[in-house]
Amino acid sequence: MLNRCSLPYALTACAMAAAAEASAEPMVVSYISKPPYYYTEAGQAKGFLLERSREMFRHAGIEPQFEERPAKRILSEMEQAQEPTCSIGWFKNPEREKFARFSVAIHQDQPMAVLTHADRAAKVRQHKSLQELTENLSLRLVVTDGYSYGPYIDNLIAAMGRRVERASVSPVTNLRKVGVGFVDYAIVDVDELTYLRQMPELKGLKLETVPFPDIPAGNVRYIMCARTIGVELMQRINTAIQTVFPNKP
Repeated sequence: MLNRCSLPYALTACAMAAAAEASAEPMVVSYISKPPYYYTEAGQAKGFLLERSREMFRHAGIEPQFEERPAKRILSEMEQAQEPTCSIGWFKNPEREKFARFSVAIHQDQPMAVLTHADRAAKVRQHKSLQELTENLSLRLVVTDGYSYGPYIDNLIAAMGRRVERASVSPVTNLRKVGVGFVDYAIVDVDELTYLRQMPELKGLKLETVPFPDIPAGNVRYIMCARTIGVELMQRINTAIQTVFPNKP
């Protein structure tokens, strides 16, 4: 059987690919813990978007060195970066665009939903919209500090002021707070929740999701890079994304 580089017309392309891999430059690529997108298991970086990103960076001539970080630390390091660095799967907003470059889109999530304890679900469902829910002064929301839920939801959260508990902990810890009644609700990524519900910390907890009509379509994710990434390298990354990531928004 012929291998993929044995045909004459493929020789040049294969030679170029081999040369790019051989000359790949190492770069720290950070990620938050957000299974099944990207996470650490037994000391290894995993996740379906992380694996596609690994292939994409190699197509772009970069050897990624994946490192998990809290969201706020990634943003701080990105803003103060002296060396080229990128991070996987971020939402794009005007504040971040002041200090970072964003790739073309790599993924679109499902619409978010509200997660609450089953005993409080009826009270949550009394509200006609997420906006109306966030305006209820008697209910407390927990969010992951430094994490964006998309422009519309971020603005609703900002308007809540001190009624929001902001925690720099893992998502599963925040969801457990909902499940044991420390807070009333969280706003969750449906794909992430499907994975997290299998975690021992959430087993046996009575949790329910509540959709609302004003929650926008799923947020779009990007590769976020420090401004130390030049325009030419950013173009290489975008070209590689077009090759590696299927079903881009």
